[in-house]
Amino acid sequence: MQDERAMERLSGAEALARMLQAHGAGPIFLSGGLSSAPLDGALVELGLAHAPIVDARAAAFAADAYAQASGRVGLVSLARSALVAEASAGLLAAREAGSPVLAILPEPDALDATILAGSCKETIRVARAADVPGLVRRAFIAATTGRPGPVALVVPEAVRAQEADVATDDLVEHGRFEAASALRARPDLEALNEAAERLAGAERPLVLAGPDVHVSRAAKALQELAEAQSLPVAHTPGGIGAVACTGEIAAGLVRPGGVAAKALAEADLVIAIGGALDELAARHPELVGFPARVIALEAQAEAIGRVRAVDVPLWGDPRAGIEALAHVLDKREAGVPEARAAWAASLAAARAEEREAHAARLASTPEAPSLARLVALLDAYMPADGLLLVEPGAVAEAAHRGFTVKRCGRGLLVARGPAAEGAAFPAALGAALAVPGRVVVALAGERGATRAIGILESARRLGVPINLVVADTSAAQGAADATGEGVPAELAETRFDRAAEGLGCMGRRAQTLDEMASSLEEVLSFRDGPALLDVKIANSDDLDTM
Repeated sequence: MQDERAMERLSGAEALARMLQAHGAGPIFLSGGLSSAPLDGALVELGLAHAPIVDARAAAFAADAYAQASGRVGLVSLARSALVAEASAGLLAAREAGSPVLAILPEPDALDATILAGSCKETIRVARAADVPGLVRRAFIAATTGRPGPVALVVPEAVRAQEADVATDDLVEHGRFEAASALRARPDLEALNEAAERLAGAERPLVLAGPDVHVSRAAKALQELAEAQSLPVAHTPGGIGAVACTGEIAAGLVRPGGVAAKALAEADLVIAIGGALDELAARHPELVGFPARVIALEAQAEAIGRVRAVDVPLWGDPRAGIEALAHVLDKREAGVPEARAAWAASLAAARAEEREAHAARLASTPEAPSLARLVALLDAYMPADGLLLVEPGAVAEAAHRGFTVKRCGRGLLVARGPAAEGAAFPAALGAALAVPGRVVVALAGERGATRAIGILESARRLGVPINLVVADTSAAQGAADATGEGVPAELAETRFDRAAEGLGCMGRRAQTLDEMASSLEEVLSFRDGPALLDVKIANSDDLDTM
């Protein structure tokens, strides 16, 4: 006779909190106040960390960045379903980035349900308190498998308050769905052998790394394969850090006229990994028609052949695929052709010249703070394991040109999505909580800073030492407009340093090159809480060219 299962009488909120604890939940980003009285009490009783953030949009972006920086599931809890529309920008960014995020919310109305369907990978509704354990497990599985993404878990207030008998041994996580990618499938062995055969004979191969290299946490495996096989690695914007940018195998960002684009045109074999071809086609479609044969490794089968013909399709998790390809190559015991070593050396030399030319152009610009100079200082002053978060637009373009990720892995995060302006600041809070001890810097323009500077209050209350840098281009844009060649500044001049001080944080302002250098060094060394540097960008030369 089997022993009877031990049962506990729990409310839906208590069962939810227990399941979050079982999954090793990190900080829960709360928006709109604490989620509900039942859930509030359950979280506090279990000692689960929570980070209250007034702005639901900021809370969602923080959860996305936490997931990207750690690989673990980012948690955001909305107190009211009315906040769904506000949070949707961050959820959509998480979906585009492949971030495992779990959004917990009460019952949405029809419009909010439609918004969730467009911004989340799946919506799971809990109808009874007894169903909480199984559906929370399902939500974590959905968020961390396949291509990871955000999942909405709808737990109505009535269910949170409802009590049910729950088996104690059901309040567990099954050991692998706390982080992405929880399940990894290897490509077909026959296809792997064909890929290895083509690579073994290639004299001018080039790896093209895309954003899903990071989604799969495959950077270390790719760095090792590339070094062992003398494979130069170029990257799309989302693939920066797939290998260390300062290493001999790094060919740089693929952009018209750059070393990587020229290598793409001259290569005899291109290994495209993790959405690289899709991102290249979206940004520079004229570069997709390169003549080389193509091996494509994709986690999503439908991405293979979507933008151009592929000679060897590899369907599987990028990290598992890279490791499997390395294993097959090792078994073949094929050496690196001399011509390939020479090709790799020539690209390394060309890339070094490209960096020197960029530095020379920077030195020739007027002696005034500029966006390019600011990024160069961040690159020089941030430690090798530092993490830079930027918003899309001119700031991101400057970062991709001038910031180097000095070790493989995520070192530069760009908020994605059409409504990501200002996302870098809350993203910095999420990332800093994910990687405590690392220097985390957010760089935004004046519009984004105006929208998100309130995150300093949350960071101060939580004691998180994030560094926020504002590239205030309003003066440069105003100067350009005075000549009739620019666009007038849309915002009145704001003293962001004083705003930071008013929120109880360190605030500094820089209007000259010397001030920019000394203030940035001071801000980056401050670890007792959040700090902000307001840089007045006086030179508009790089606003339209970066």
